[in-house]
Amino acid sequence: MQLSIFKRSLKSLSEGAYHIPDFLSPEEQQHLLSTCRKSLLSLRMKGFDLEHPKTHFGEMKVGVASLGHWWRLYQHYLPPRVPVPELIYEFCQRAIAEVGLVTFAGIETVSAILQHYDPYKVPGVKLGLHRDDSEDTSLFGADAPPVVSFSLGCDAVFLWGGAEYTSPKEKVILLSGDVVLFGGHSRLFYHGINKVLPDTEPTFLKTRGRLNITVRQAVRAVQ
Repeated sequence: MQLSIFKRSLKSLSEGAYHIPDFLSPEEQQHLLSTCRKSLLSLRMKGFDLEHPKTHFGEMKVGVASLGHWWRLYQHYLPPRVPVPELIYEFCQRAIAEVGLVTFAGIETVSAILQHYDPYKVPGVKLGLHRDDSEDTSLFGADAPPVVSFSLGCDAVFLWGGAEYTSPKEKVILLSGDVVLFGGHSRLFYHGINKVLPDTEPTFLKTRGRLNITVRQAVRAVQ
């Protein structure tokens, strides 16, 4: 059962950063989840799966895989193993247009990072404060395309910070179907997932846990 809260509407978190609640309809959420599952199956057929990268603080509790350019912690991207589905790119373009941010350079330039949170196997699973800064520095700045992040499944408490690790934090409740975007001035702001709330998945999704799909422009252009 999802959280019962007051009316939710588009919110600016900082310059160039937005939370769009209920961005995806139930049908679109089902389609997105099905698309991600098919892509994960394609990865497994090639010998890859969700990983738990090792950080400076230990192994991540969140399972991670990439569609399109393959994200690696503290390193440059690897070439794509499976492509970014058109559906994900279309949803990104729609969200970006809704808030008027700079768009991506093309589907072949992006990475869609899947992050699976399982609060049943890993009680208290979270993602600590961090910046999405694995890309070339030429992709940052006032005209930087945004990070676009879709939520499916369990409700979560999202922390939105600022340019410094110690900047004040705002808590934002993310429900299934919500999207968060941050680009331009806010592209390198700190953020994280403070808590995932078990047993809040919408019944129409028929899934357990939380799946986050984070899309970034990984390279300037594909030669």
